[in-house]
Amino acid sequence: MSINVGTAVGYLDLDTSKFKAGLKDAQSTLSDFTNSSNSAGTRFQALGSSLKTVGSTITTAVSLPLLALGAGAIKTAADFEAGMSKVAALSGATGDDLKMLEEKAKEMGATTKYSATEASDALSYMALAGWDAEQMAKGLEPSLKLAGAAGMDLAQTTDIVTDTMSMFGMEASEATKMTDMLAYAQANSNTDVQQLGEALKYCGASANAMGYDLADTTALLGTFADQGLKGSSAGTTLNAMFRDMKKNAEEGAIAIGKKKVAIVDANGNYRDMTDILADVQVATEGMTQAERDMALSSIWGTEALKGVNMAFEAGVPKIREFEEGIRSSDGAASEMYDTMQNNLKGAIDNMKSAFEGVMITIGERLIPIFQNLVEGITNVLTWFNNLNPAIQNVIIGVGGFLAILGPLLLI
Repeated sequence: MSINVGTAVGYLDLDTSKFKAGLKDAQSTLSDFTNSSNSAGTRFQALGSSLKTVGSTITTAVSLPLLALGAGAIKTAADFEAGMSKVAALSGATGDDLKMLEEKAKEMGATTKYSATEASDALSYMALAGWDAEQMAKGLEPSLKLAGAAGMDLAQTTDIVTDTMSMFGMEASEATKMTDMLAYAQANSNTDVQQLGEALKYCGASANAMGYDLADTTALLGTFADQGLKGSSAGTTLNAMFRDMKKNAEEGAIAIGKKKVAIVDANGNYRDMTDILADVQVATEGMTQAERDMALSSIWGTEALKGVNMAFEAGVPKIREFEEGIRSSDGAASEMYDTMQNNLKGAIDNMKSAFEGVMITIGERLIPIFQNLVEGITNVLTWFNNLNPAIQNVIIGVGGFLAILGPLLLI
């Protein structure tokens, strides 16, 4: 944001004394004009001097602060306009769809810590993910709330939201549910949204291909995180668990010692991973440590076995409880966001965002006028550049006189 409201108001207020002093000086000078004892030349010189003083005073005390405020509003509105133009270019949204997205971005600027311009940036990332206008409108608020709850960069959060929903085949209407799941996982395990997003890059697609949803997958990743395995390492480990299990299965089951553990159900679908792990654990009961390691190693390689052992260490019941909590996490992201904003800094962030909304409103009304002015100035400059050099020299020579007349024109 290019202008600070406190500075603008304070500047206007403090310059009142300067404004009064300037007028008083002008009044004193003007008295020379009204003094009949002075010559005509002296009197007109006094008149010109007083008018120049008044014009200069108004310019300094009133015009410049208002100009700064107007310039700030125009720049803010122009930045938002540029952001929405980028959204339109990336998404192909036009007409009513683009207007809907503009209004949604402004609504988020008025109701969240993020400005309308920042909201337009988030829409751009959604457009890059191939979302249409309706999907973007539905996914915007949940993405902003998750970013605020996680204390993350808005662009990165939006990236995680779109990527995760795509890899699990989730609809835009499920954006709130999806962000609630990640927020709950962050609050109830030793990881955060950024690390979960990184982990999901390495295992999300494989999990979805096996019929596992975000809750199944995140519960295991959160369990690994509690034991120090996070981010890409956690995702790689879980992906290896899936891969090795499928590779070493025969007729829908894996052999643990002399026992068989089914990994698919009667309908040919993969069973829940926690159910499979529970049966594997039962199958190893009564084995020595060496026998157990040999039995598990026949199915899972070194990388995958690390995750299996972590799951056993945490306990299948605990993983199931965590998974259930993730599934029942409605409202988690919004609640965390509200808690994060319930302080002075949060109030200031909200105020800044709301002020930007005001600046956009003002700027949108000034832009057409300013655009015409810019085009007019461009035409004048072009005209000047095309003049005969001799005429240009004459105009430049008169420039000093025009500078004196400037304050009078402002009056």
